[in-house]
Amino acid sequence: MISKNSFLVNMRENNKRRSWVWAISALFWFFYYPVATAILMSRKKNHNIIDNLSGTVAKERLAEAAGQWLSADILVMTFVGILAIVCAIHGFSYLYSRKKVDLYHSVPVSKRRRFAVIYVNGVLIFFLPYLLNVFLGILVAGINGGMNVINVKITLISVLMNLILYLGVYSLTIIAVMMTGNIVMTLLGTAIFLGYELAVRMLMTFYQSAFFQYYHYRYDYQPLSSPIGYYIEAVQHIESTNSSFMGVLAPMMKCMVLAILFGTLAYAAYRRRPSEAAGKSMAFSVTKAAIKTFLVVPFTLFVGITVRDIVGADGGGKSSAVILLFVMAAAAIIGSCLIEVIYELDIRAALRKKHQILIIGACTAIIYSIFQFDLTGFDKWTPNPEKLEEATVIISGLTYRQTYVDEELRRMNPEEYVLQMPGITDIEAICELSEKKAEHENKNIQGENSYLWMDVAYRMKSGRVIWRSFAVDAREEAVLNKIMSNEEFKRANYQIYEDAIFDRIKGKDSYQILYHTGISAVNLSPDDTDLIRQLYIKDLENTDYTKRKDEFICGTLEFSVRSGSYMWFEYDIYPSYTNIIGYLKEKGLYEEMTVKAQDIASITVTNNHYEMYSVDDDMVQDYSITKTFSEEEQIGELVDALYPASFDSMFKMTDTISTDYYVYVQLKNGTNNSNYYRGDSGFYLITEKIPDWLVRETAYE
Repeated sequence: MISKNSFLVNMRENNKRRSWVWAISALFWFFYYPVATAILMSRKKNHNIIDNLSGTVAKERLAEAAGQWLSADILVMTFVGILAIVCAIHGFSYLYSRKKVDLYHSVPVSKRRRFAVIYVNGVLIFFLPYLLNVFLGILVAGINGGMNVINVKITLISVLMNLILYLGVYSLTIIAVMMTGNIVMTLLGTAIFLGYELAVRMLMTFYQSAFFQYYHYRYDYQPLSSPIGYYIEAVQHIESTNSSFMGVLAPMMKCMVLAILFGTLAYAAYRRRPSEAAGKSMAFSVTKAAIKTFLVVPFTLFVGITVRDIVGADGGGKSSAVILLFVMAAAAIIGSCLIEVIYELDIRAALRKKHQILIIGACTAIIYSIFQFDLTGFDKWTPNPEKLEEATVIISGLTYRQTYVDEELRRMNPEEYVLQMPGITDIEAICELSEKKAEHENKNIQGENSYLWMDVAYRMKSGRVIWRSFAVDAREEAVLNKIMSNEEFKRANYQIYEDAIFDRIKGKDSYQILYHTGISAVNLSPDDTDLIRQLYIKDLENTDYTKRKDEFICGTLEFSVRSGSYMWFEYDIYPSYTNIIGYLKEKGLYEEMTVKAQDIASITVTNNHYEMYSVDDDMVQDYSITKTFSEEEQIGELVDALYPASFDSMFKMTDTISTDYYVYVQLKNGTNNSNYYRGDSGFYLITEKIPDWLVRETAYE
């Protein structure tokens, strides 16, 4: 016989008023997993029939589709989060009514049991229907041939991830319920709790980017108090590793710790929540000032950085500074008054806490001054040779045309990759490079080609890594040669050195090597991978900045493979690369000229006349002039000036390559081979070789 005061009876009684939430949870997961999985499997089977696929290939397509659907993703995260918020608010919604509070508290049930009953029921409302329907989804996928060992692992990991995410969001929402007295304020509080950390980090990034000339932006967001942040981190990892449990263990254990902490805080707040808080905006008076400060200060700073961008306070003189100061002061006052009105639900309460406005203004002024006057010395910092162990230099022109991966062929961003590689240990060269920072307001200066923009990670002996992003004048050949001829620099920027990577991709069916001439591409034998790499590395060892600046690229090598996603490693070939050129000549593939005059039927030249936009602000007006030339003499002169648009030109001095002209080549055989991955018929012109008659023919009148 079960006692009327038993925990299970209390749970059953609590569930009587929560049946509609159970129904929503059960219906959603039923349609999302077994029903949707059945539809997905049926569609993929039809695709296999249409594509005439059978056997192992057909099963792999089914397994891939099932694995993606049953794994954790953003859609599932969204509903888990919404359900957690609904269950938390609904479970403790009686706290919004004084009558219900009096009624509940008159029942001889301890606060600890009441909290536990409501909390556990809220978890079961999510987890039981979810777990049952995930199992049904696995069953449906298995019957249709879409399950394998990897999919089972992914699904089980996803179940654990979704449960932990639910606990984190659920507990955090309960804290919002305990701190507020009505549902509107609870929803607002929940949104603030979930998004505050990310919003503040983004705001600080805006400030660092706006005020610090040498700031380096890295997307390495590591969440501290966000269950959603940890969940997204785990999802990204499981997508890249496909089935690794250890990869998601760290972020989800951190999320679990947060969930326990939030749950403990929620219970503590529940125990101390005054009964008379029902219906009020805030349940605890002691938290009002802190919450107001934490909200209004970032709001005022956001208004400040927005106005600064509009009025140009960094170069607009005293009037801009006055406008900025006035607007920020107004934002602080308005924000403080608005929150005070919300707190008291009385417009007359707007200016009651004037001293708090002064505190908020002071906090805002201090934070703004830190960035405005660089009080931390961010831009003034230079590496101390005695404290510097090594440094890694990234030049985007060498990194944007290749994918960085680890030995398991998991994608990595360039910063993540180079940090695991040995850095440049020539401390003198690194410090000299740092002293050559060129002041330049526009950080998109790569297009101007008189500067090289680079990201530098200074690794100090203390273990600290300091990132800086800055430009170096392209005429600083001595120091740039020291850096770019350094073997450690090359190994950190070129994955062609890594045997393990290429040993893995060589075994892939989709693996190929392409030799690009600029207008066409030729497949090289995958069996020659090791030989091609060795020859290219020999040429790379003798390469410095001067060669890259003075020589024109005459071809490229591209190693590519599809392993979950498309990955490629593209490397330039210069005329001085005698080893790889010797191999290409031996195969009868090398062409000194990108395209020969006798093969061309016509050349179409478009002069964009970009100079006109500097004297006329009408960006809609088209000033371009296009002419087609088919005479043999004209084609002969233009051929010498052609430079493939697909080739890099970042190491060239300003105006070495003219992008004012865009050239399209039509071959006599009628084929252009213009597919992006197979070649391109588009060209720019080498400035010093542009014929005078072309300037006249395409002049704007």
